[in-house]
Amino acid sequence: GTNSITADDEVWSQPDYGNVSLRGNYDTGNPYAAARDVDHTQTFVQNDIKAWLDNLKAIGYDGWRYDFVHGFSPYYIDMYNSHSSASYSVGEYWTSDKQTIQNWIDASGSTAFDFPTYYALKGAIKDNNYSYLAYQGAASGGIGWDSRNYTTFIENHDTPDYDPSNNILTGNNVGQA
Repeated sequence: GTNSITADDEVWSQPDYGNVSLRGNYDTGNPYAAARDVDHTQTFVQNDIKAWLDNLKAIGYDGWRYDFVHGFSPYYIDMYNSHSSASYSVGEYWTSDKQTIQNWIDASGSTAFDFPTYYALKGAIKDNNYSYLAYQGAASGGIGWDSRNYTTFIENHDTPDYDPSNNILTGNNVGQA
């Protein structure tokens, strides 16, 4: 129902939806204009997600990749992983700021994609300067900070949109990264 969409989602400003009174609670994360912001505070939403994870486990999956995790509280990632006994999970928290990602890792109990290292790799390849990959005697990015909780990330379908002026990883050099 419409109460599975957060009360502050931008859909409510559209003429066809502005008069809908049954809305969810306020968002627990950052808004996302490209899709509806799901209200994870609703028990029925939580139960539906848990049931979906149970179905995936029943057919053999045991780990999860969570998209746009800064769109809702990390508390829910921990809840879903605990419910499903996830063997592994990774969240997409798209930022180059290691501390922001580390705070999310600490709060969620999940690993995260290592976007700080992703940006260092892109810079190293673009400038042919591999010193970018070291920082104070360790690997730069999240992997040098907390290697057990960062998952290497190179490219996916989102990268052309997120960093169009710096798209230097192609089929010719993605293996190099």
